Amino acid sequence: MIGLSRLLRFAHSTNRPRGLATLGVLQLEDRVVPTLLGQQLFPSDYPWNQNISNAPVAANSAAIIAHIGSSVGIHPDWGADSSANGSSPLYGIPVNIVHGNSVTKVNVTIDDYPTESDIVAVPIPTNAVIEGDYQNGPNLNGPGYSSNQRGDSHLIVWDEDNNIAYELYAAARPNDAVTLDGVSPGGKWHAAQESVWDMSKNTFRSLGNTSADAAARGCPPARAVRRPSPTPCAPRCPPATSTRSTSTPPRTSSAFCRGPPSCPSGRACA
Repeated sequence: MIGLSRLLRFAHSTNRPRGLATLGVLQLEDRVVPTLLGQQLFPSDYPWNQNISNAPVAANSAAIIAHIGSSVGIHPDWGADSSANGSSPLYGIPVNIVHGNSVTKVNVTIDDYPTESDIVAVPIPTNAVIEGDYQNGPNLNGPGYSSNQRGDSHLIVWDEDNNIAYELYAAARPNDAVTLDGVSPGGKWHAAQESVWDMSKNTFRSLGNTSADAAARGCPPARAVRRPSPTPCAPRCPPATSTRSTSTPPRTSSAFCRGPPSCPSGRACA
């Protein structure tokens, strides 16, 4: 069995009958794969684990940077949360870590993207923390973009027993004021979309399907680096499989948009 540090390919042989092939290997670059509490985040040969520190700069790098805006800086979306900050929203997107083998799973009603969701029960912990919650406790105004609401309201649950991430976009608690669609949750968990990532497997979402983060890649391993495009771009470049521009609110963020302008997979922008 060939290790994950190698990539298989078939090479046609000149001294064999047409149609037959020999098996060869291509050596991948050295990879240091991130872990979370001892669990590896996706296999070593997964695209997100590719080391591009010495990759050649993409030929259209300058066009990409100009399209984003050369004066736009990096926005660090983290900080020191404190209950003393009261109703100020939490920084970034919290990750709720649970033991999935012992936490009771909850059925979530998917309201907006059911055909593009992985509709399975989620091990939501008691007192789960959602993006947009207050620094001193839950914000029960629900997901949405009106005053005092939680915005995107991502709920991320990572099951450390099974290395599976459950991601909900526009999550609404059973006791929230409203769902993203402006109706009462009726005592049940709701969300606009659900994505589930088994981080022990080298798999992707169906081409064209959205995800909790819109670009169809997992939040825990990928959210730290993303390039929102000011205009829609398509088609997509793996590992992203989706862009969103027609929904409300627009969902155009994609760390891997391919098409003018974009960075090829395995290339760097500088």
